[in-house]
Amino acid sequence: MVFNKTGFMFSFLLAIITFISFPSYDESRAEGLLEEGDYSFDASIGYHYADVNGYRGKVGEYEVLDPGLEGHFTFGASLPGKYFDLWGEIKDKNDQRYMMGLDVNRLFQSETSYNRFKHYLDHDPLTNQDFYTDFDAGESNAIIWEEIKSENVIRIPFIPNFKLKADFRQLNKRGQRQVTTVSKCDQCHVTSSNKRINQTTEDVKLGAEMTLGPLTIDYKHLQRNFNEGGSFPVAYYGFGGRSFPVKGLAGMALFLIRERMSTSLRQKQTFLYSLRYTLTMKWGSTVIGRRVAKGSLRVLLFVLPLPA
Repeated sequence: MVFNKTGFMFSFLLAIITFISFPSYDESRAEGLLEEGDYSFDASIGYHYADVNGYRGKVGEYEVLDPGLEGHFTFGASLPGKYFDLWGEIKDKNDQRYMMGLDVNRLFQSETSYNRFKHYLDHDPLTNQDFYTDFDAGESNAIIWEEIKSENVIRIPFIPNFKLKADFRQLNKRGQRQVTTVSKCDQCHVTSSNKRINQTTEDVKLGAEMTLGPLTIDYKHLQRNFNEGGSFPVAYYGFGGRSFPVKGLAGMALFLIRERMSTSLRQKQTFLYSLRYTLTMKWGSTVIGRRVAKGSLRVLLFVLPLPA
């Protein structure tokens, strides 16, 4: 069975609507929600400035050092049986963080986060080499990381101690980085050029957990899709320019592999079944007042991964 982001997000939104509109919700109380609930909101805005001397990648590899405005906000809402909170931080278009939590009568619980930042990379000028050629000299290299994660738990009211889990994660990397190799007729001549980065990793994890007394039965299914849309490094062999381009570290063989990978996803599926048994032992059974010393020991019977 194949899952995609669109189908997962549709199911996710449908679950939220279903549980929010659960029969415990009374429309006649809609006007009294403001009086019955507790709400909080806080926002701030500021200006950041940093005085940087020299190469910024060494003092702010993951930080926003350019001057500009930044903002923060938090929002929380607590109603009978329901809770929602939202937090956000914005420093730059490539430096943002958001977190959201939702709890609907303990039947549906969700935690979602979004994180985007820029990783500044070095660009070696190769001045310590005897002979070198840099086809992208002076260009700034950086990779933008973008990640969204959502962890969700659904409980069935008429099936106690049973819960469904649906998690989603997507990681994107965009940008360019420097790659170097040797060229021409000897190993003393170093050639450098930039490589485009365009990678996407997408995880969908579905599972179920059932507790029967001290015994817990757990099932997880992970599907991971990886898409490489970037380019292999290109080495130029020749004299005085880009006269003989070779893609990849192994020449045209890797070029043919690259052409195939650009039209297909690499996919991995993992199935995990496990049983957990919690053994409770008592020691120091002398009763003092109403206090009895207790301890617990969790024994993992077995974990059995099955191939796809």
